[in-house]
Amino acid sequence: MKTLKRLLIVVCCVAALAAMALCVSATKWTDVPDDAWYTDAVVEANRLGIMNGTSDTTFAPLKNLTRAEYVAILFRLSGGEANLPFTFTDVPDDAWYRQYVGWAEQSGVITGYGNAETFGGNQLITREQLMLMTSRYMDYECIGFENSDNAVDFKDADKISSWAAVGVEATRKAALITGDANGNFNPQAPATRAEIATIIVRYTNKLPEAVDAMFVKYENMLDYIKCDEKGKPELHFGKWIPFRENRPDVIGEQILPQLGLSEDKYQITMSDTQFYAFRDTHNQNCYQARTPVGEASTIPISFSIKNLETGETTKSKGRVFSVYYDDLTIDGNTYDLGISDELYNTLVSNTVQSTGNIARIAKAFEKAEKGEKISIGYIGGSLTAGAGADKNGAWPDAVTDWFRVQYPESEVIGTNAGWGGSNSDYGNTRLQNHILNYDPDIVFIEYATNDGNDDYNRRSFECLVKRCLEYSEDTAVIVVLCYQEGREGKSAVSDAHLAIAEYYDLPVIDMHDGFTAGMNTGKIDVLDFTHDRDHPTTWGHQIKAHMTEYFLKVLRNKAKDASADELKVKPLPATMLHGDMFLGIQTIDHLNNTDKIVSFGSWEMNVNTNFTNDNQYSSPITHKGGNDPLVFKTVGKELYIHSYGAGLDDDGNGEAVIIEITVDGKYKFESNGGDKPYAVTKDLPEGEHTVSVTVKNPNPDDPFVINLINYR
Repeated sequence: MKTLKRLLIVVCCVAALAAMALCVSATKWTDVPDDAWYTDAVVEANRLGIMNGTSDTTFAPLKNLTRAEYVAILFRLSGGEANLPFTFTDVPDDAWYRQYVGWAEQSGVITGYGNAETFGGNQLITREQLMLMTSRYMDYECIGFENSDNAVDFKDADKISSWAAVGVEATRKAALITGDANGNFNPQAPATRAEIATIIVRYTNKLPEAVDAMFVKYENMLDYIKCDEKGKPELHFGKWIPFRENRPDVIGEQILPQLGLSEDKYQITMSDTQFYAFRDTHNQNCYQARTPVGEASTIPISFSIKNLETGETTKSKGRVFSVYYDDLTIDGNTYDLGISDELYNTLVSNTVQSTGNIARIAKAFEKAEKGEKISIGYIGGSLTAGAGADKNGAWPDAVTDWFRVQYPESEVIGTNAGWGGSNSDYGNTRLQNHILNYDPDIVFIEYATNDGNDDYNRRSFECLVKRCLEYSEDTAVIVVLCYQEGREGKSAVSDAHLAIAEYYDLPVIDMHDGFTAGMNTGKIDVLDFTHDRDHPTTWGHQIKAHMTEYFLKVLRNKAKDASADELKVKPLPATMLHGDMFLGIQTIDHLNNTDKIVSFGSWEMNVNTNFTNDNQYSSPITHKGGNDPLVFKTVGKELYIHSYGAGLDDDGNGEAVIIEITVDGKYKFESNGGDKPYAVTKDLPEGEHTVSVTVKNPNPDDPFVINLINYR
């Protein structure tokens, strides 16, 4: 239930049903005493249509529930969509609960057992499983309850499993569960129907207050459309709308006057409304569990306008909060929703830190103007990868789309190689496989947020820049400085990256300055464009895209006016500013150094030609089972193997798969993988080496995968 409409329907239904005179007496069930602690909750849960009796005369309050039965209860509470696809392998085709499993998996309420392939629908649900599922459901709904005065501390809290601790704590603070008469939680005990009815009723009783709390302190900007000099639509920003009034009917009432259309002649209908707004105390859990955007509110809206005299209806193309949106034509007149572009100009015009030498980027624009294929790469951390944005909502994706709109005759390839939590050293190990294999004309590099302020990171970042520049004289590099709260001007890392960019005379876009200038107007706050004062919301990513597009226009105009001398590519400096770290590093993949592979043994290389953020390696090497080693040659003192761990689920349960790496038959190392480069060694003797990799404890259900091999 991710839309405002569905959320309000649930709240309204809960309130309406509670007020109906269809009250069921506890005496309807012979096994529910009038004075039992759970009687009121059982009657209410039944009245709300969430839980039924086990027969016409019994409720079985002390009967234990299965995981499938609780999923069915949450499904009914959510009003979700039935028969969605799922990945679990233990759900029979004729299982009564099969229709609910897809919703439960896609909502994040369940993640499965062990290797996450089994649901365990017929297993009894324990109290800690119950509260973990309940907290995940709260995250799915983006509902955050205030800490309750009735919350209790459990005497047996040390017995709660680590994987369930976060969920139990969230529901404990909200007083959805209060423990037994002795103050114990009893985490591994199976939950009863009476207990579950009590928890669900407590949740629904708190729901109206929580929903109302969403409509309090945030304000939202109504986006409007304006065309650029080529007549292509662009996003601008304008009128502030109080968040409490930011509902479909109210927005519709505001759009007609903005277009100068009379409500007597025209009728507007809003649709596809999505409600995203979260309080400070809850937004991070909500973001991590389910939500594509974060703290600031975002309401994508489609609408249609009907001429009441002629009956003709005009539908909007795109959405008000999408990056690109077609002009609206009504009765032969073309409209935009323009109000003021003052804030837009403030945000984008303050991002130009330096245009640098224009020669390389001019070549990219020239190719695009001729309708030739151009390739654009983006490498950085989570701010580049798109953390906080909805699917395909990261700023690099929007910038690539901008190129496609600007140059419709050109094939534009965009490769977003952002990787959350990574530094430029990891970027160096990935550069060949993720960026250079795609023959880039432009590379955006963003690591000022994640890199450290030390010589290691400065050398690493400089090597990344220089390797891109050395790849081809036709490759342009643009350094990106993202917003970082708390910086006074620039952080030390940003200063270091700016100094490196100046040393190589590179263009630099400073989004921090742009957002700071916008906030100085008093019209936006940091939580309007980030969900945690760091990672952008979808709206924040859209702003970053427009900052980049504005910056590219500045570069394009400068290239048009440049002299012949300015369009000559300058030779790179003879010496490095900080020193070498990764220059000359080699990659073994399907395009590079394939002759170094002696034998795949029990492994195989899978070639992936469709690079996406969900499938980020172009040639992973996967263990097929068996004991035959992967054997390859390297040259030099350094060996890096990047791999994903195997055998453990998201909660750390299971047995980690271990690989043994042997170099020249005498240097042995072990690894259980991980999502960062694993430097096996930097101290091998100079010369050629033979490396073999074997799996010590294969897991056929979760095979070990080597994503990258580097050596130097």
